[in-house]
Amino acid sequence: MRFIGLIFFILLSSNSFSQEVNNISSARLELQNKPRFLLGGDNNFSLLNDEPVRITGIRYGFDYGKIKLYEGFYYLQKAILKSNENILNPGDTSTQKVSFSYLSTTVEYVFYENNKWEFTVPIKLGFGTGIKNTFLGDSIVKIEKPLFIPAELSVMGLYKLTPWAGVSAGLGYRISLYNTNEFDGSFYSFGIKIFLGKLYRTIRPQ
Repeated sequence: MRFIGLIFFILLSSNSFSQEVNNISSARLELQNKPRFLLGGDNNFSLLNDEPVRITGIRYGFDYGKIKLYEGFYYLQKAILKSNENILNPGDTSTQKVSFSYLSTTVEYVFYENNKWEFTVPIKLGFGTGIKNTFLGDSIVKIEKPLFIPAELSVMGLYKLTPWAGVSAGLGYRISLYNTNEFDGSFYSFGIKIFLGKLYRTIRPQ
């Protein structure tokens, strides 16, 4: 599964950027623009250990036009429970509670935009920890906090309802650059997106 995800990750990356090579220099020029402040949520849904989960994020950043830069904090909204059943001795059956959290830097490239639509390719690199607490009954018998370094690549689409809100959807894949590959997996997002920075500028124009 990790191999399939890695192939998807590479293909998505190459297909997304091969058509944009000629625009790299113009994208660099974008960073010379005066940026606009961005603030908002960044949530997605994934499948980990065959369990559907929600990953909640809050981030801030700067919009340079075709390039957007973000810093954010992400965490698993609800821990995953895994039971390690001991058939021969049910009293020794243990339960593992698994979750993670991480800080992430995002570079987002806008490859198409008009008055109503925006399509982007976000690339994320994070640094954080996994949390694995093993219980025997009500007692914790083992605590593990493995290093978690996620890399994520996705394609996002946004339909703009107003200058500060829209309907967004996206699909991507997450791989761990360290040994915690149990957190690898595809993810998707869908919902209403509110851009708090743009909303503030709309309410309080300078």
